[in-house]
Amino acid sequence: PIKEIKSIAAKQFGRYAGLAQQYLFYYAREKKIGK
Repeated sequence: PIKEIKSIAAKQFGRYAGLAQQYLFYYAREKKIGK
């Protein structure tokens, strides 16, 4: 499903998909989501 997520993100955020991914990763790390 990783490819699906990337595809959805690319459609939603377009050229800012990379920035959105960085933000989500930072947010998840700060909130300790997935640990």
